[in-house]
This record gives sequence, structure tokens and C-alpha cells, in this order.
Amino acid sequence: MQRNKYCIEGMNFRGEGIASSADPNRKTVRIANAIEGEIVWATEVPFDPDLPRHLQKNIAYLRSVETPSPRRVAPQCKHWQRCAMCQYACLEYEEQAKIKFDHWIKLISKFVDLSKLPNDIQFKPAIYRHGYRNRCEGLLSFDGIEPIFGIDPRDDAQFVERAETGKSLPIPMTACAMHTPELNRWIAQVKPYIEPCGFVSGTKFSFEANDDTSSARVIVYAMPDTAKKSRAATQKLAQFMAPTGAAFIFQELPPRGSHVYPTAESFGNSPWYAYDIEPHTGNVLCALKGAWTPVNPRHAHLIRQTLEEMSADLHFQHVCEIGCGCGTHTGVFAPKSERYTGIDASWPAIQSAQFNAHHATNWHNATFYTDTAEHYLDKRYFKGERSDAIILHSNRLPYSAHTAELCKRFGAQTLFIVGPTAYALAQECHHFTELGYRMVKLALCDTLPMSYHMMGVAMLISKP
Repeated sequence: MQRNKYCIEGMNFRGEGIASSADPNRKTVRIANAIEGEIVWATEVPFDPDLPRHLQKNIAYLRSVETPSPRRVAPQCKHWQRCAMCQYACLEYEEQAKIKFDHWIKLISKFVDLSKLPNDIQFKPAIYRHGYRNRCEGLLSFDGIEPIFGIDPRDDAQFVERAETGKSLPIPMTACAMHTPELNRWIAQVKPYIEPCGFVSGTKFSFEANDDTSSARVIVYAMPDTAKKSRAATQKLAQFMAPTGAAFIFQELPPRGSHVYPTAESFGNSPWYAYDIEPHTGNVLCALKGAWTPVNPRHAHLIRQTLEEMSADLHFQHVCEIGCGCGTHTGVFAPKSERYTGIDASWPAIQSAQFNAHHATNWHNATFYTDTAEHYLDKRYFKGERSDAIILHSNRLPYSAHTAELCKRFGAQTLFIVGPTAYALAQECHHFTELGYRMVKLALCDTLPMSYHMMGVAMLISKP
């Protein structure tokens, strides 16, 4: 396959090197694991004339580095070149953090004037820098010898492998440095039972493990055409693994185009899965069935600690948290308010939150509802309800400007916005600054080292 020489002119927010393309159909090409200033050899994924230009993958696969950057370090994982999970394997952590921070600030500054912040913007570094994930997802594949719990390689890596070898096998989960030993231990325990239980190739597994290795949760996802067989296999697996204390959950994926998920089923041990303990209150946070859990429970402390610091010495009449999940931040705001309300569109998440409220020591004023943001804010407004503080959890895409208008109409004087992407956080803050709010605090929390992901937390107040 043809290799071309490239001079890496810069790096994008995904941690990829940017270079001028050798293909006349493209202006630039993205090369993963290439650092600014390097000269590298790479193979471009061919231009597909049958695809619209906006769907073209302007990517190339790094083959060798001719002139390495002085910032380059030897990756710790042997799968760094193929894996899509760790985008900064070739850089020391301090370099990773600087690139991520600069990209976030650059994007947010396009939507919000950060020069008016009264204090410096905070950067909270990751607690764990290597082996930091307590949750992973992958597909089951068979290479003709043994089953592989694998992560699909990057698109460019798959293209090269298929062209040169005729196949593209996934990266074995247990060999990947991004996982904690606790997680790999549970994967290794499940692996011997996969063939005897009758799982088919293409079955999707999600593994979640506690830091203390005391328990784990394994979720099996199946398409409708294999659901019956996968459900029976999950039940058999749960019977084999019953002595380990792991909880097994089966979830049938919806048909293409459908947004209705069948009810998740729990096999074996209790579906309740404790993933964290708040250090000061002793509140056990649990998640049920398909409810959200953090990639690493301890990294969730970064967000909670940040919210605690931002809201220090404040007290509210009514706090409304939109996207409350299983109550990860309820322990921060319930003690600071006369009344706390958590809203989430996920019914399993609200079940988890209600379970946590029943067992927590200081959530006596907390109530939880399954609802969407706009429907709840509109309906409750006409019933006379108001909130002087709102916590808004953005998705990877932000809420609409209309949601921001509803929050203001709902009486919010103080806003806490938690965003998983720079774009979502920037857009949310932009919506509110257009309505007369001003940002007073901003913190960027590195909850996913080795990757380009972070979490941002912003505090805004209504202008007097």
C-alpha cells in the first residue's frame, strides 16, 4: 500500500496530527498518534467518490516516524497504534493535559467571553493516569482459536489490516492498559464460560467493576434476531458465575430506527450495583440495570469536589438537577437546600436515585422524577413551582436555547452546568449569557486521561 511523507502542522482536539493531504480530493488529513512538528510516513484511507464529502474519512494510518518530536514518549501499551480508546499514548501526562486544556479554552472562548472571569480558570488533573477505566464495552469475536472480548480497532487501522491481511481482529480487552486490574480480573473470569454458554460472535458486552474488586456488573446486549439465544446464554452464564457475586443483566437492543428499549432483565445476583461511597457522608451510590455509571468511580469525585467548592457557603430554597442520574451529586446539593428535586429521562436511573435516597443519611428532602427537561420545567412552572438553583447536565450535544429560556423563567438565579464536551459546555453557557447570566467560575476536570475527553463545570449567576 502506498505510503506518503507528511509534516505534521498541528494537532486537533481529538489528539490527531494534521497534515496537508497527498490526495488532490482533500486539503488536509488526520493522522492519529502523530505529534505536531514531526515528519511521518502514513497511508491514507482512499477517497470514496460514492460518499458525500462531509461523510468522507480524511484519515491516514501512521506507518513510521522519520523525525520524532522531543515530546514523544514510548507508549506503555502494545496496542497503542491500533486502539481508538487512548489518543495520547505517545505523550507524557503533562503534555496531554496542556493540549486538552488549550483546545477546550479555545473553543469555549468562541462562545463566551472568558476574560471577564474574576478568577483564573481551574484545571483539575486526573487522579489516575494509567489503568484508569473501571468500565469498558466491546464485541465478542472468534478468531478460530478462542473467543476474544475485543475493542474494534480504529477505522484507519482496520482499513490497513483488511487490505494487507484480509481480516481485522479486535484488540483483546485483557491486554489493554486502559483497564484497571480489577476490571481485567472479571473479564478473565467470564471468558472461559463464553463458548460453553453458547454466545454468538457479535454479542456486545459491557463490563463494570468496583475498585475494591468486591463486585462487578456484566451487561449483555443482543440484537432482536439473536435475543432469544443470547438471553438463554446470559442466564446460563449467571448460574456459572453465581459464586463470584457478579450481577448479570440482559438487554435486547431495539430494531433499527426504534427508540423503545425492552425492559432489562437481571440474572443471578442483585441488580443493585454499588459503585462509590461518599467519603464524608458514607452514602452508598448504586445503579440499577441499565443506569449510568462512571468510567472510574473515583474520577466522579473530581466533579463532586468541584461542585462542592463552587457552591461553598451557599444555601438554596429549591435545587433542581436536570439529568441527575442515580444521584451522583445529590449528596452535594441536598444538604445545601430546603428542597431538592432530581430529574432524569432514564427510569432505571431514577429507580437507582430513589434507592440511594432511601439508604442515604442526608437526602430526606430529595425527590426524583422521570421526565425530560423541557416537559418538566414547562409543566411545573404552570403549577407554580420555582427553583433558585438549577444543575444542568449537558449531553454530548447541548440542550436547546428554549431549555435555557425555561430555566430562567423557572426562577434560576444560580446555574451549575456540567458538560462532557467543550462544545456542549460552550453552547450551554452561550445560551444563558444571551439571557443575561454571567459566568463566575469555570473548572476543567480531567476524568479521562490518555484520551481527549474531559468534563467541564461552570457556575453562572443572573446579573443584578
